[in-house]
Amino acid sequence: MSNAKLTKSAEKVLKYMKKQQRNGELTANRRELAKNLNLGTATISRAIQQLQEQGYLSKLSGKEECKANTYFLAGNLEEVARMTAKPVEKIIYPLDKLNFHLWQGLESKRWNVGVKKQGSKEEVNVIFEPIFSGKPMNAYDKRVNTSAFALYNAGNEYMTAGQIYRTMGGEGYPNQKKYEKLKQSIEKMAIVRININNEQEAIKYKYPTFQRYGANLLACSYEETIELNSGKSNYCLHMLEIPPLMKYAIVHTQVTTYTPEQFQMPLSMTEMNCAIDDYFRYRIARASGSTVKILLKTLFEYCNISTRNDRYYAKQRFDKFLTFYAEVKLIQDYTIKLDTDEEDYILIRL
Repeated sequence: MSNAKLTKSAEKVLKYMKKQQRNGELTANRRELAKNLNLGTATISRAIQQLQEQGYLSKLSGKEECKANTYFLAGNLEEVARMTAKPVEKIIYPLDKLNFHLWQGLESKRWNVGVKKQGSKEEVNVIFEPIFSGKPMNAYDKRVNTSAFALYNAGNEYMTAGQIYRTMGGEGYPNQKKYEKLKQSIEKMAIVRININNEQEAIKYKYPTFQRYGANLLACSYEETIELNSGKSNYCLHMLEIPPLMKYAIVHTQVTTYTPEQFQMPLSMTEMNCAIDDYFRYRIARASGSTVKILLKTLFEYCNISTRNDRYYAKQRFDKFLTFYAEVKLIQDYTIKLDTDEEDYILIRL
C-alpha cells in the first residue's frame, strides 16, 4: 500500500468497505457507496480512483450488468472468486494446427505453419511466432490454459488455483508441489507473446483475417498470499480476455467440446501423461471415420518420448486412458497391437 495521505472521502469509502467485509459483504458498487455514505457520485469516483491507485481497492470488470462499477478490497481476490463462481458445464478444446504445434514444444522463432481447409489438397501458410525465453510450452501448460479458459467462458473472470486445478481434473485443493507447478505454468504463459498472421489463409479459404502482434498467450493478472493454509492455495488469477490461440481455434471452428466429466484425467497430471492424453484426444476428435489407427512411433514423436524406459512406461498407461475414454463415451472400444517398434499401433473404434 502507498503511504500517501488519503482524502477524507477515500477514508470513508475504505472504512465502509472494511465494515462490509466484517459483515460478510465483500463487494460494493459505486451507487451503493454514494447512497450509504451520502456523497456525490463524482466525489465517490475520485475517492475510488485514489484507493485503486494506492492499492486498496480492485474492480470487477462489469461484464455482467449487475457487477458494473463493483469494487472489493485488494487481497480478497480469492474470496471474491469463490463468491461469484459459476460452474463449468463444457470445456472447449482446440484442434487447429497452431495449437497442435505450440503445446508440442515449439521453439521461440518465426514459423510458417501449413494449414488447409478440410477437403482441400493445397496448403497455405499461417505466420506464427511464439516469443519467449526459457522452456517451451508443453501439454501440461495446454491443460492449464484450456481449463482457465473454460472457467472464463463460464463467466468467471476471477478464478482461484483450486478452481483451475479441479477443472483440469484434480481433486480437492492442490498440495504445495502441485500448486507451485500450476503457478509456474500460469506465470510462464503470462509472459509469452505471440504473433499471428493468417492473410494467405483468409484469402484462400474466405476465413476472417486473424492478425495478432505481441498478444499475451494468457492475458491475466494474479495475486498470491505467501502462506498456504493446510496446503490450500491463495493464488488467484484475473483473466482479462480470451487467449488468442483459443480465439483462433474458435473462429476457425476447429474445436471439440467435453463435459467436465469427460475432461478428467485418469492418471496424475505429469507432462508425459498430459501429452499422451492430448494426442489421444486430438486424434479421436479429428477422426472422419469409424476407427482411428494410431502408430505408437507417431505418438512417441508427438509426446517427445524418446528413451526406451519412457516408452516402456508410456505403454503401461495406454489402457488406463483408453478405458477411461470408453467409460465417458468418447470411444466404443480399442485394441492395442504390440509387435515391433515400427509396427506397434492402437486401433480405436468410435
